[in-house]
Amino acid sequence: MERQVYAMAASITVHSQGNREYVVQQGGQRERVHVVSNWVDLDRIRPGNRDNSFSRQHGLGERFVVSYAGTMGWAQDMGTIIRSAYRLREHKRTLFLLVEMVLKNRKRRL
Repeated sequence: MERQVYAMAASITVHSQGNREYVVQQGGQRERVHVVSNWVDLDRIRPGNRDNSFSRQHGLGERFVVSYAGTMGWAQDMGTIIRSAYRLREHKRTLFLLVEMVLKNRKRRL
């Protein structure tokens, strides 16, 4: 089904050149696959103070936090994250923080 959708799509937008190559390898027409980079201005966006209200509210303290926020599904290869957390389970200072936004009372559109 994935290959059929790629082959039939009038246009496909991906976040990186690597994603573009994947879609093309799976049957997407190169001229119809467009890259829109997912970037951040590292001069403007900087890590904040570790001692903040979120950290205090959730008891993060001085722990090393590995965080992921966004869609969680097969396409995000969550298995890699889970296997990594399992391998690091003895490191009590390391915390994996996974956040997925759930909208309440939102009707699904088909």
